[in-house]
Amino acid sequence: MLISNQSHISSALSTYRSAATAADVVKAAGTKEKISQQDNVTISKEAKSLAIFADGQSGSRELAPLPQSLSISDIRQEAAELSDTLTTKMRGLFLRGGIDMSQPFELTTDPSGNVRVSGEHPDKDAIEKLLRENPDLSNSFRKLSSLQTLIAKAKQAQEFQDAYRKNPTEALNRFAWLFEEGEAHYSMEFDGFDVTQRVNWQGQSGSSKLLMAQVSSALT
Repeated sequence: MLISNQSHISSALSTYRSAATAADVVKAAGTKEKISQQDNVTISKEAKSLAIFADGQSGSRELAPLPQSLSISDIRQEAAELSDTLTTKMRGLFLRGGIDMSQPFELTTDPSGNVRVSGEHPDKDAIEKLLRENPDLSNSFRKLSSLQTLIAKAKQAQEFQDAYRKNPTEALNRFAWLFEEGEAHYSMEFDGFDVTQRVNWQGQSGSSKLLMAQVSSALT
C-alpha cells in the first residue's frame, strides 16, 4: 500500500522536537524508582520524531540529525555494562535460591512495572518472589529494558533514514510498520548458560517484528 510522503513529513515535522526527550527517559531510568509503569513504549511516536522533516520555506526535504543530547554509543556501552552485571547477579541469586536453571524461563514486566516470568515454569512463583525481595535487581531490569528498547528503536530509525536518503517512497513503504501504532516489549530469557535479550514490536494490526536479539553466555 502506497503511503503519502507529505502526510508523514508533516507528522514528523510537528513531533521532531520531542525527540530530545528520549535522553530524559534514559536519565530517569538511572534512578532507583520505577522508571515507568511499563516497559512498553509506543514506537510510532519515536519513529516519527526521529524520521524526517521538511523545509517549508524552500520546499526541500532532508533528514534531520539525531538530537545532540542523545548519544546512542554511550547508551549502548551503558546497556552492555548493565547487562553483564545484572545477568551475573541474577544468575547467582537464582542458583542460591534453588531455581532450576536447566529449564528455560523468560523475564519481562507487567503493565505495573513488576518483573514477571512469562509463561510457565516450575519455579515461577519462587523466581518472582526472589525478584520482589531484591528491588535493586528489579530496578536494574527495568532500566536495562528502557535502554535496550531505545537502542533497538534508534537502530530502526537510522535504517529508515539511510533508506530514505536513497529512495523516499520506497523507504516509507518498506518501513510502514514504524508509523503504525504499536508497542515494543523487552524480555530476558535464561536458558542454561545462555541469556537472550529480545525487543519485539507488536502493532495494533497484529503485525510483529523482532527488533533485537542479543545472546550472551556465562559460566556459573
